[in-house]
Amino acid sequence: MLVLIYALVAIGITLFLMAFARSKPQEDITLRVRRLQERVNTGALNPAVAQQATKMAQAMAQSRHILAPLVKRVVNADRIANIQPLLAHAGRYEESAADLIAQQVFMAIAFPLGFVILNIGLFQFELGLTILFFMGSAYLGFRWPLISLNRQTKSRQQAIFRSLPDALDLMTICVEAGLGINGALQAVVARAKPSPIRDEMDRTLREMQLGKPRAQAWRDLSARVNLRELSSFAIAMVQAEQMGTGLAKTLKVQSQLLREARWRFAQEKAQTAPIKMAIPLALFIFPVIFIVIFGPIVLKFIIDGAL
Repeated sequence: MLVLIYALVAIGITLFLMAFARSKPQEDITLRVRRLQERVNTGALNPAVAQQATKMAQAMAQSRHILAPLVKRVVNADRIANIQPLLAHAGRYEESAADLIAQQVFMAIAFPLGFVILNIGLFQFELGLTILFFMGSAYLGFRWPLISLNRQTKSRQQAIFRSLPDALDLMTICVEAGLGINGALQAVVARAKPSPIRDEMDRTLREMQLGKPRAQAWRDLSARVNLRELSSFAIAMVQAEQMGTGLAKTLKVQSQLLREARWRFAQEKAQTAPIKMAIPLALFIFPVIFIVIFGPIVLKFIIDGAL
């Protein structure tokens, strides 16, 4: 009986961790469709499978866009204005706040329907539990797009935090070689691996090329990402532009500060590792050790008692 309890607890914790495990940021629908088409053209993907996936992606996008105009009429404009920066933090620039709210409405309907189907065919709970789980699934469905958005934002901010010092080193080399800040940004965009920091630098460069003042472009970069270290870098660049400070020196200092911050973050993570390891040790390792050590002793007592 004790083994069964430990097994159920282990399975429950595993399912919980799998449900909230960190996932990759959701890509834009059009980008996924384009990549599927490229794989079909190169023969890397079965055309029938690609066609079915493309139709599903287009159907999801179409259902979202159908609900979006209705959401704009019903939802308060202030709420829409508050949600739009959150989408920018996650890098979902082509998605509007109305689209996100439409996803919330769609999920708030889809989750309870899925529960009803499972309850009829599998669980068959009593009426009280059915109502409770129905309402809980509706609330979870409504909150799920926001939960996913927060996870994407944190994942994107961590990726930018890790890759920003390397990008600044490349910019420093370009500035010391005689290039301007636009040329340094262009070098980062051209040579860096596909990453969120590359996308943000590309967006900032295009804004500068279209005539936006550099100071405003740096401020917009800080507001889009909402990362403290990147905000400090943006402020330093604005001050360097206004006071005429050498950009190479500013970039060197900021790169060093970011590397120190990244090192401190790694040390903090390392210090919390023993605490995090204590939970799986207590729930998975120790019970198994106790079963292996004391299991034969308990069985011997049971057998001797029976005899």
